[in-house]
Amino acid sequence: MATKNADYSDSEYDFLIFRGIYDIIRNMKEKNIQSNDYDATALLAYPRFGDNDTLEKRLPSFGRALLVRELRSKYGIDVWASHGVKKGDIYTIVRPEFEGLDLSRYDIIADKNNEELSLALNSIALIRNYTKTARLNYDGTVLNPPDLREAVRDKHKMATEFYGPSGAYGRENVIAHSVAGVSEAVTSLPGEMFVAKPNQGTLSRRIIVGDKSGVISKVRQALIKDPDNPYLVEEKIDFSSAMPGVRGENSTEQSRLDRANRDGVNKELRLYYYSDGEWDGVLRVAEPGETDFKADKWLYIDLDSIPSELLEKSQEIAKQLCRSYGDVEAHMALDWTYGSVASQPEPHWMIMEVNAGNPWNVKPGQNRQVSERQHRKDAKQIARIAKSVGK
Repeated sequence: MATKNADYSDSEYDFLIFRGIYDIIRNMKEKNIQSNDYDATALLAYPRFGDNDTLEKRLPSFGRALLVRELRSKYGIDVWASHGVKKGDIYTIVRPEFEGLDLSRYDIIADKNNEELSLALNSIALIRNYTKTARLNYDGTVLNPPDLREAVRDKHKMATEFYGPSGAYGRENVIAHSVAGVSEAVTSLPGEMFVAKPNQGTLSRRIIVGDKSGVISKVRQALIKDPDNPYLVEEKIDFSSAMPGVRGENSTEQSRLDRANRDGVNKELRLYYYSDGEWDGVLRVAEPGETDFKADKWLYIDLDSIPSELLEKSQEIAKQLCRSYGDVEAHMALDWTYGSVASQPEPHWMIMEVNAGNPWNVKPGQNRQVSERQHRKDAKQIARIAKSVGK
């Protein structure tokens, strides 16, 4: 494929790029692919986890047919999808079609062995990134760029630089870098019970909960096994206080929330941020005795009952994050809980974490109405950005 160098003048190079894009459109017409009938094209960049993670499995996951349908029919934005990224390079690009929620077919636009791949990328307005790769070899607009996704995995940095200034963290914490420093780090914290988690960990893996001596011992063992991954240690939260203000969306959900408040179990309010003042929210409620959310069943809430304090602090955090990484755009989830700690015995709201990679919308099989609502907001954000780019 042509590259801009001494072999071509500017006018010759521009013609080759035009001809390449023309050939893509011609080939798409031959396959009856009608992206040229849309105002712009967005690419959903999916990761690939091994040979069993196929396009047939990946494309319809998480109810994304709802997102694709909304973008095409309401906003005039066509949707392509890619599968897999290696060293920043995107692999196959396809155009999916759905019947209901199921994938009915997909047409290949370009693949990793095809010179049209770079030209196809040049014709899209933005990439909605779902991958964990450290970078993408793409100079255009990326919604949820990989470096932002990577940054929020650093729990200690997030606590000190983004949560702390707004008063959102609400508990004492310390980072344990080495085996020798664990005892001093943990004993510097107030209280008797603590939670320790890998500073770069995800999905509640390798979390340690216990008293001072137990946490010190287990964190030391963890650092011996993996000395390159320090542990964040913080005060254990007492979740027994009822979550104030938030209401279930109907009597059934309110009964579930009343029971959770009565049982004093762990409760998290997940706020979805779509930028431009657009929010959504659900609750997660643990079973009695759980420290995490193994069942991961959503509790659906009245959106008007979300405390304004949380929306304001969440927006402050989200905007600061996006500014810090080049005024990027992001679709993220901010998880909040309500409780008390030794250093602040009065119950208060505390942020738990931010997910700026792939904050899962509610799936259609969990709650069709909520899933459609969230995908509409997702589509609105993508369409607004795509139309502002204008490809």
